Amino acid sequence: MDFFASSSAPQPTTQDSKPAQLAAKKSDSRVDMETLLADCSSSSEDPLPVSQRPQRPLSPPPMSSLPMRPSPHKPPPQRTSPLSSAPRSSNASSAHSKRFQVGELKGVMDSDDSGDESEPGPEVIRVLLAQAKADKARKMAPPTKSRAAINKKNSLPKKRMTMGDLLKSANADKEAEAKLQRLTKELEGQTPVKVSESASLELAKKVLGASGEQDEDLEAVARRKTEAMARLETAEKAVVWHFFDEKIPDLPSPSFPKFALPAANWSKPLRSTLPREAAFKNGFVKRIAKSHPLPTEILQWMLDDLCSEEDGELMHSYLDTFGAASSTSMLGVLKPETIRSLFTKLGAKTSSTDTVPITAEYEAPETPERDISFRVRFIVDLLKRLAMAMPLNTIEVTINILIRLSIDDTIIRNPQIQVAPAISALISALPESSQDVLNRISYSLFDMVKNDLLRQRIISALPITPARAHHFRRQLALAFSLDKSTILGASLANRALFGHCVLLIQQRFALKPTTNYAALTAQLKTLDVAIDAGFDVPPPRRGSPVSAQLIQEHREFNQAVDTLAETVQLFHTSIPGGASHMTRMHAHQAAERLEKRLRNAVRTEPAPSKVWIRAEVADRGALDRFVTVQNRRVQEEEQMVGGAEERMDVDG
Repeated sequence: MDFFASSSAPQPTTQDSKPAQLAAKKSDSRVDMETLLADCSSSSEDPLPVSQRPQRPLSPPPMSSLPMRPSPHKPPPQRTSPLSSAPRSSNASSAHSKRFQVGELKGVMDSDDSGDESEPGPEVIRVLLAQAKADKARKMAPPTKSRAAINKKNSLPKKRMTMGDLLKSANADKEAEAKLQRLTKELEGQTPVKVSESASLELAKKVLGASGEQDEDLEAVARRKTEAMARLETAEKAVVWHFFDEKIPDLPSPSFPKFALPAANWSKPLRSTLPREAAFKNGFVKRIAKSHPLPTEILQWMLDDLCSEEDGELMHSYLDTFGAASSTSMLGVLKPETIRSLFTKLGAKTSSTDTVPITAEYEAPETPERDISFRVRFIVDLLKRLAMAMPLNTIEVTINILIRLSIDDTIIRNPQIQVAPAISALISALPESSQDVLNRISYSLFDMVKNDLLRQRIISALPITPARAHHFRRQLALAFSLDKSTILGASLANRALFGHCVLLIQQRFALKPTTNYAALTAQLKTLDVAIDAGFDVPPPRRGSPVSAQLIQEHREFNQAVDTLAETVQLFHTSIPGGASHMTRMHAHQAAERLEKRLRNAVRTEPAPSKVWIRAEVADRGALDRFVTVQNRRVQEEEQMVGGAEERMDVDG
């Protein structure tokens, strides 16, 4: 209620004036509510500037203007409050209700005559205020476009297609396809690109003009640039060989042979896919393979699934199961045709698995390596584990295939695929009486591989253990170096082989203007492997005294080594040095390394050092002794002459 509505002093109230007080109280509350609603209505409109807003008094009005409570003896006077003069937007519609409007909001308020009068509560006021603010924000917001207008603006103009447009589009597609095919053929080299002589000359002039050499003779500049490119070997291509095709085949998963399962209880988990995979992964099938022979169809299915499976854990479980299977059960699976089919399914070329000549391929050094299947690593590991269970004919075929696989360019760059341990395991599985198997492999490689670089890569890929593998490697390297297949059956314990190596260096390694220094480097490295610790190495001299025969053997062996080392030294000093030609420098380094190894590692004892000053000192001492002897002889002669003269004087 408004305490400043009357200017008279408050009077004490009595019991008789209670109805009047209640009426006055209701009137005050109604006035306050109407004032508040009027303020809301004014706030919903545009706000006035601060200078035009009505200022409210900061201090209460004087006591003379305050309304006083009515006396109990007289009726209450008419209330004249300044708040009652505020503008109202409500209109009376009946005797019992009153209409009001706040901005765009309208409502009905009960009048004073109703006995049970109700005023708007705080919730109603808050709703009205929120709606008023929303109306104000909506009025102040910029106008928005409808969704239909936006879609109409963003929609593409509809183009009407005619039969002529369709024909033009079809002809353009045909021309683009023909151009693509022509460019593809040109890139593959099937259709060489023909460039006119005048066009190439103009291009050369432009290039030389861009480098600031257009004033010089065109032929001289072109010759000089060609020689520079030859020295730097920018146009040289690397010698490679690919075991696999460019495209990796995508094989479907083979169907499991349920018909081959026995009626035993252990075969029940293998009849469904998920239980079968779980049985392999948890080692159940591996334990069964140790005690029961697995059917051949199951083992063949595992080999086929290795070529198409994606789960590495499952593939490892297959390898463990093969390792646990008995040799008798594996004999029906490990056939030469099976080994060839495994690599063929992985993308191997037909010439890779058969004994056909290996032709070298030439590629730029920056050519990226080919993609091969990751399953190759599992197949190589499987062959290593099954080496002891393979028959002799399968071992021979497998060694041939793995040696060809080892010189593949992608396999050489991939360190995860280790072929040498598998070859070593296969050679170890050969019985002692099967030397003819290795001889046939050596003859096959000698006949099928003629490129010196590929031969050197084969020697580098072969294992050095066990002793049989090392001997096989040395024999093949010596045959490659001397280019004689008769060496393959000869014994390496023959000291005359040093003389063959000397003749090889003097004749076959003779330098010419057309010498291929890359091939020469490969031949020197292959010869280094063939010499190894020497031919017919004598036993070491241990204990004392040493027999004269053993001393003579060491002397002859070291003399043969020194002769070969001097020949190699004369050869590498004749190679034009310098870094102008990289391949020449590599050949020079290979020959120098061989010469140093012969002198410091192959000899059974260090070579005597050559001291030129010692010989000069010895000659000077001999001259001094000669002078001393001559002086003594002269003195003796003088003494003899003097004694004879004295005797003659005495006699006279």
